[in-house]
This record gives sequence, structure tokens and C-alpha cells, in this order.
Amino acid sequence: MTTKAKLRVVLFADETIVAESDDVDLWRRLVAQLTPSKATHHRQEVQRWRGAILSSSDRRLADAILLAVAKDRHIPGAMILGKRRQPVIVAARAIAMYLMREHGLSYPTIGSVFLRHHTTIMAAVAKVEARLVHDVALISEVDTLKEKVQVLQ
Repeated sequence: MTTKAKLRVVLFADETIVAESDDVDLWRRLVAQLTPSKATHHRQEVQRWRGAILSSSDRRLADAILLAVAKDRHIPGAMILGKRRQPVIVAARAIAMYLMREHGLSYPTIGSVFLRHHTTIMAAVAKVEARLVHDVALISEVDTLKEKVQVLQ
């Protein structure tokens, strides 16, 4: 004989819901409907942070740079803004950060675009600058991206 414990859930959002049931699947469906997904939460956070710090001209510039880098590297812009640490994505992200800095955005402003601390931006920009000293292909790519950004603005 199997006994099932009744689940009791009390939710306080806009109104209080108190219910009891033996049906675990019912509770899973209820919680899934009430809880936003991680992706939705991340998008909301990105929009909140980007909207809080960026002026409209900075936002246009950041979007133009992200679009140019994403097209050039064949990587979705959302992945460049994301948290993945695959070398291809990290390199594209660092180049985008470098270009934003070259166009006059401050480290905290760039950090708000990528949802990262400004010291992370400083390290990424420094790595790109170090590579630009000896990497001819990267110099060419950055120059091409700068031209594309000018067109997209």
C-alpha cells in the first residue's frame, strides 16, 4: 500500500492561492505556468540593465557593433551577449567590447551591455589590444568591422 502525502502550496504574488492536492503533476504544471523560464528572466535582466545605463545613441552604437561582429563571425548576437565561454564566442565578444571602447563607450557602459563587471571588459579589451600588435588578420578584421559599424550607424 502506497500513501501519498498531500502537497500544500501557498503562493503570494498579486493574490494568495492556498490549495491542497495529491496530484504532483498538477503542481508541476501550476508552478511551470507561474515561474518564468531562465531565458525569459535573462532577457528581462538584459533589457533592464541596458535600458538603465545606455543612452539612445550609445544603444544604437552598441547594437550596430554587435550586429557587425555577429554577421562577420557568423554567430547570433544573443550568443555574443550570453554567458557561453566557447573560444569562438569569447573571441567575438572581446572584439565587440574592444570596438565599443574604441568608439568611446566607457567600461561601465560596455559592462551594462554585456551584463559584466567593468573590470571584465578592461581585461577583454587589453587582450584584443595585445593581439593587435602582432596579428595581421585581426588588424584587418577590426578595420573592416569599424567600416561596417560606420555604415550601420
